[in-house]
Amino acid sequence: MKKIGLFGGTFDPIHLGHVRMAAAFREQCGLDELIFIPAGAAYHKDQRGQASAADRLAMTQLAVAKLPYARVSDVDIVRTGPTYTADTLAAMRAEHGPEVVFWWLMGADSLAQLHTWRHFERLFALTHFAVAPRDSAIMPQIHPDIQACMAKKSANKLDAEPTQGTIRILDLSPMLVSSSEIRHKIAHQQRVNDVLDPDVWAYIQTHSLYLGSE
Repeated sequence: MKKIGLFGGTFDPIHLGHVRMAAAFREQCGLDELIFIPAGAAYHKDQRGQASAADRLAMTQLAVAKLPYARVSDVDIVRTGPTYTADTLAAMRAEHGPEVVFWWLMGADSLAQLHTWRHFERLFALTHFAVAPRDSAIMPQIHPDIQACMAKKSANKLDAEPTQGTIRILDLSPMLVSSSEIRHKIAHQQRVNDVLDPDVWAYIQTHSLYLGSE
């Protein structure tokens, strides 16, 4: 079966750490294709200081254009209202059909909060999860509600390779850069070209992004 990785995020801006993570995600999960999904209006995010959805989409497209195995989806950008992962996955499942195996990339901090996500039980019927470490090698404990979902999926599966509902920890050193740090540096006219794709950096300069983010 075809394996598609889904990499959602605000990408505000997308940086070389995201690209490195995507490469590890693809290799370790054996992905045939990787789809970057810039977020729309996330219900749990403070929108102040962010670039517009159109700018974030454009920057992501510039960076991803150099990855032959990847593309960008605007599914969350064009959706009205808050962005929920369950809705994104349902839309992707409807687009690609039941035979595709999805892997959803998340950070370790998101894994720790997965039980608080809207309709989190539904997620285990839609995708596998790949977890990337953030700023520490220590991974958070999996909440009992998530463990119960995983156990239920295992009990209902007779095949050796389930098509969704498992969690894999990626072998990847934590990112040493963050989008918020990049925005801070740009606002203070500090160097960031070493952590950004050249075309993304040129776009930021051309459109005067993040200069007033603080």
